Amino acid sequence: MDLFRQFIHHVSKLSSFDILLTSVLANITGAGGWEDALAKAKAFVSQLTLEEKSTMVTGTPGPCVGNIIAIPRLGFGGLCLQDGPLAIRVTDYASVFPAGVSAAASFDRQLIYERGLAMGAEFRGKGAHIQLG
Repeated sequence: MDLFRQFIHHVSKLSSFDILLTSVLANITGAGGWEDALAKAKAFVSQLTLEEKSTMVTGTPGPCVGNIIAIPRLGFGGLCLQDGPLAIRVTDYASVFPAGVSAAASFDRQLIYERGLAMGAEFRGKGAHIQLG
């Protein structure tokens, strides 16, 4: 069997998560002060079942645009990823902020900082862990 066919045979037995994880981890060093975080991440992932891994990367239905399941046995509470480059979506009583490009055109670093701080506080207050946008 030629090398290419051996490779295809091997890859076909891997889950897409294993392929993604292998490609990402192959380039991770933890350099720049991230060594402890990398060790924690590797330790966490090593405890996940295949089903938990696949659910984490595909998401699950829920109140947010993206929902990552909780894994209580590992102390992971899940994640709510919410969209909104101008405001948090799918909620009541949300502020609408100026577009990032408009704020950036002011060349006012303090304004950009305050915009980000206010958006982050609002997203967090509405239950989002990660702002997409």
